[in-house]
Amino acid sequence: MKKPAKKNNTAAKLKFLRLFFIAALLALAARTGYWALEADYTVAAVEAQINKGDAVIKPIRGSVLDRYKRPLAISEKRYTVILDVPLLKALDKTAKKNAEAPSAYAFRVAGEFFQIPAGEIQKKYDAPENAANKNVVLKENADEKTWLAWQTRLEEMENNGEQLPRYIFGKETSYRVYPNGVLAARLTGFIRNEEFYGLEKFYNDQLTGEEGRFNRYSSDLLESSSVPAAPGKNLITTIDIKIQQITENVLKEIGETLKPQDAGAIVMNPQNGEILAYAQYPFFDPNFPNDLERYEDFSKTAESAIDDASVANYRINMWKDANIQNTFEPGSIYKPIVVAAALEEGVVTLDSQFYCPGYKIIGKEKIPCSKTEGHGTQNLTEALANSCNPAMIDIIFALGSEKYSKYQKEFGFGEKPAIDLPNESAGILHTEAELRQPMYLATNSIGQGFNVNAVQMASAFSAVVNGGRMFRPRVVKEIEDRSKVVAEFEPELTNKVISKETSYILRRALLKVIEEGTGRGAQIEGAALGGKTGTAQQGNRAEENLVHSFIGYYLSPEKPDAPEILVIVTINRPSVETENPSAAPYFKKIMSGILGEESFY
Repeated sequence: MKKPAKKNNTAAKLKFLRLFFIAALLALAARTGYWALEADYTVAAVEAQINKGDAVIKPIRGSVLDRYKRPLAISEKRYTVILDVPLLKALDKTAKKNAEAPSAYAFRVAGEFFQIPAGEIQKKYDAPENAANKNVVLKENADEKTWLAWQTRLEEMENNGEQLPRYIFGKETSYRVYPNGVLAARLTGFIRNEEFYGLEKFYNDQLTGEEGRFNRYSSDLLESSSVPAAPGKNLITTIDIKIQQITENVLKEIGETLKPQDAGAIVMNPQNGEILAYAQYPFFDPNFPNDLERYEDFSKTAESAIDDASVANYRINMWKDANIQNTFEPGSIYKPIVVAAALEEGVVTLDSQFYCPGYKIIGKEKIPCSKTEGHGTQNLTEALANSCNPAMIDIIFALGSEKYSKYQKEFGFGEKPAIDLPNESAGILHTEAELRQPMYLATNSIGQGFNVNAVQMASAFSAVVNGGRMFRPRVVKEIEDRSKVVAEFEPELTNKVISKETSYILRRALLKVIEEGTGRGAQIEGAALGGKTGTAQQGNRAEENLVHSFIGYYLSPEKPDAPEILVIVTINRPSVETENPSAAPYFKKIMSGILGEESFY
């Protein structure tokens, strides 16, 4: 009797196991349809993300800082909030009837948090072009605070047992910010799409950093970074933000008062070529480089009235770095270069005498002096102080075309100044053969007939007053990688063009220009200042296109033979008539502001 009972128990167990196994298979089969569906969509979506470059983590771009590490350009961590359309549509297909669709729930929660109308999200979601394997951007440039708050909100929902809005994720990006607005805009430059300007362009390789990569490992909200991005290096510039602001305030006054085509100013340390301020008018905001409505001379009406080519040309001119891209005939600020060469060659001395009847006849042409009745007999210092054209012509003729041409090039004219900024112009000079013609040589002596840029002029004038040393002009002094200096740029001496003795004579003579001569408008009580005025016709002489300029330096009581600050101001084609020399008062205002700044000392 016992054996049959055992057989029946075994049969019952086998029957139960068969039924259980069948039930499990049925349940598994029912569930597998969803898993397979979600898995297929997940693989396709992730592959689509990788194909579209979503697997790349862009590095944080390095900062541009002033000499005291105050920010000029920085990058902020931002997030692009992305909706994974294929995955969410797959999830919608599994939703229960009469229940809120997962997509509608996600739109509602995310829309409320990021302040995006749910209808707007729904419209993107239903768009035919997003039907297959395409993500939709819900919000661009969400700041880090907002994104972290969103993560906190999700954690709170999870802890409270609430349903999570699925298939919304964030891609970390970097957003360039210029915290000082218009300040030093043409120096820092900016980034527009894939185009770079200013320091952003010149040092792009150092600023960029190295990309990282991430993989989506969750079918829900998370992503995993496998290789982190390496941030870009920081540039420590030679610029002093306070001096930059002083300089730009004065340029703003020039713009409002004289309404020039453009104006520029550079503040340089003539002892090493470091640039302390680099400014230009009109201003633009590198945070909004395309927003023409911000600029008074380009209204909405003007923008709608002219064609696209004109708008593009306006933008290009607005962004142009006029201090190195534009060239101009320098006029009388160039005269100390001619005198320096003549003194160095010994063809004139401090005791040399020059007679000015108010003009100079060259061939059949008459070159006038600024004082039509003439300066009479004068020595070298007086000729400089009076900015006398006939005296300068006599001096350059004594020097001769061959020697003059040699010195002009040794002072850096006709060559790019090799500043660490893009798009330099070399300027245009007469050849030595052309300079053998008396008229060309004569007009060169008064800074006419050839072109220079403002950086060239500042560098050459620095050599005139600093002992004869030509330094490479520079706007970046260090490159820093995560607080560690990885490159340091020492002053670079490029040439020794005149002797200390010649430089001393010029330095003292140029003091008289401001004390007694044409530069009296630049005087600052108690300050030892030397410099030179300039007004030069540009291009077609009949059109009276003028550039007014002033270049000068400060001698401190502690270092009376080592000028520490040099300022050049250029005012291109002012619309408002002004007394000459119009640039001298603005040089004075910049210099006064600098000397009042404790940071300079």
